[in-house]
Amino acid sequence: QKLQAIATKEQNDAKPILKNAQRYERNATDAEEHSERALRAFERLEAAVTLLEVSIVFVSISALVRSQMLLIIAGGVAAIGCIFLILGVLYHL
Repeated sequence: QKLQAIATKEQNDAKPILKNAQRYERNATDAEEHSERALRAFERLEAAVTLLEVSIVFVSISALVRSQMLLIIAGGVAAIGCIFLILGVLYHL
């Protein structure tokens, strides 16, 4: 009978602990999804920054060698970088 009382007490004590554990599990899942989304947005923004930096290099080189073609390429790369920038920002929202 004493063992039965201990078992009942343990079961009653375990119920709130189980509820807390389930709540923590849901919170962890939500946080993981948010983290994955933020990481994907960061990767797009990182690609945008890289493309914009490359376009700056092309503009600098085109100024040195006075090449119209490199300037056009720089504009194209910058446009692609801006698209990635917009996608990264929109993805994070």
